[in-house]
Amino acid sequence: EAILHACGALALPVVIHGGRSPMFFIEHARDFAILDNLARVDWSASASNVVISHFGSYGFDHDELPGERAKLRTLLDRYSNLMTDTSGLPYHTLKVLLPDIDSDRILFGSDSLYVLMWQSVITLMCALDDAVQSRADEYFTRITNRNVRNVFGNAS
Repeated sequence: EAILHACGALALPVVIHGGRSPMFFIEHARDFAILDNLARVDWSASASNVVISHFGSYGFDHDELPGERAKLRTLLDRYSNLMTDTSGLPYHTLKVLLPDIDSDRILFGSDSLYVLMWQSVITLMCALDDAVQSRADEYFTRITNRNVRNVFGNAS
């Protein structure tokens, strides 16, 4: 929470990992960033936006996603400064999570060091086509453009 206070004082957004980290050798450390643990943080310690990456669901199996979606929605309802992003998630995960999260609270995230940018864009668009159908173009513009500018500004 000290980081949140500092970023809030400097008007800086914060991006944190959300979900499991299956690559950790220490087994108990793999779950440090799951939503059950993130729910214990006072996110209101910062007035700036805080982005929980990967919808907070990185590394979760498909059958676990409905429970994680409900936990994320609870956090987003509780803290108006929280947002989430699409980084590193496969199509089937995005398709499940996109319809139930307010599109004003979602940013495009590419995980560009791990997943090709063009692949992330296409994956998002295909998931939107199936998840929100006739509103896919509107959601795509909001998630990839407007929301990102609102959080990170318009760098020139």
